[in-house]
Amino acid sequence: AWVRDIPLFDPRFGDAGQLFDPWAYLAYLAARTDSLALATGSVIFTLRHPIDLAKAAASIDQLSGGRLVLGTASGDRASEFPAYGVPYDTRGERYAQAVHLFRQLLRPGPVDVSSPLGRIEGLELLPRPVAGAIPLIVTSSSGQPLAWIGRHADGWLTYPEATDTPDGPRRLAEKIRAWRQC
Repeated sequence: AWVRDIPLFDPRFGDAGQLFDPWAYLAYLAARTDSLALATGSVIFTLRHPIDLAKAAASIDQLSGGRLVLGTASGDRASEFPAYGVPYDTRGERYAQAVHLFRQLLRPGPVDVSSPLGRIEGLELLPRPVAGAIPLIVTSSSGQPLAWIGRHADGWLTYPEATDTPDGPRRLAEKIRAWRQC
């Protein structure tokens, strides 16, 4: 089951995306199912603090018995960013910083990290993910070069672009080839 992180409804964008908070919805699904894979497509890493993301993700992963797959994104709804006090234009840089801090928090043991998003010295995130890590998938490019995605992600959720033209499937094939080379 894929859930989306759309904090605010903007009628100019064309769809509501999803009604429920993704973490509350995932907790509900975790409690009501036994084997359903739970996935986000995608959590907006630029609008949430990595500590909160790591805590929520590890909690859902534990409560579901390790069924979480974390799709992540930098965000494409520019109208949401001013509400969070986050600049839209620097979302790619903030995304990379958030992924780095998130990954540090999910490692075993105390964390020592200094980042533009915060400094942590000797503290540990609890609970721990069931398998020691949570698969992290980058959606679109999230403002990152493909080589970065290849080094820092466990998967890539990309868009085929227009598939109703002969160029669309060709562009998707190019993306797949590039991913395999990373």
